[in-house]
Amino acid sequence: MKKYLIALLLCLNFVSIASAEVAEELIALGNVYPGQPFSEVVKMYGQPYESQPYTFGKMYHFFNNGTVPSFRVAATDIVNYVDTRGSDKFSTPNGIKIGSTIEELRKAYGSPDKEQQFKGVSYSYYQLGSNSNPYNDLGPKCISFHIVDGKVNSIVVQFWKR
Repeated sequence: MKKYLIALLLCLNFVSIASAEVAEELIALGNVYPGQPFSEVVKMYGQPYESQPYTFGKMYHFFNNGTVPSFRVAATDIVNYVDTRGSDKFSTPNGIKIGSTIEELRKAYGSPDKEQQFKGVSYSYYQLGSNSNPYNDLGPKCISFHIVDGKVNSIVVQFWKR
């Protein structure tokens, strides 16, 4: 949980340099993307097994054929945030998932807009340019990959709040 809070804070404080502007359709996880109606997520994955109050409405926890939570979604009536760390069943549109190597990540997304190291974890951030974002009131979209021992350990997709 601490890693997610740190990732969220880093992504919220992210300054757009846009060296590797990512196409909007690549900022998604398991066919869930920021700005998507939450009702579509429920249609795809069923009812969440748990929800709790969260900064962006509620945080919903979903399973995927097991007892380990597969992914979480923060939403009001639209998705603001989605992450996964315990399941390699969910990938980005171009195939990056938990366990993907840093080489596979760079091949799929190029050089990140920003990289940081914190307590042995490497954070790589990619941001959609704000000019092509239809949800400008929420800020541009951001996808971050947390790398441990050269492999993707978790993925976070969210709006970057201004």
